[in-house]
Amino acid sequence: MSLAFSVDVDGKEIIFAYDETARALTVTSIDGVARHIICASGHIKSFDDAENYAKVLADSYKDHPFWHPV
Repeated sequence: MSLAFSVDVDGKEIIFAYDETARALTVTSIDGVARHIICASGHIKSFDDAENYAKVLADSYKDHPFWHPV
């Protein structure tokens, strides 16, 4: 089962998806631009862990916007 949620970072919406089977967290969209960035795979044990990890990644995005399109 996959669960999606979004995190707002300085007005940009980052949409994450958590796949319970693969225990993976993926970025699926940044500010409306489709993405497929695997952030973590195999070690996230719950949706709460995925949300917490996503918030940490989103905070890092503020200082290092490495997910911008090239």
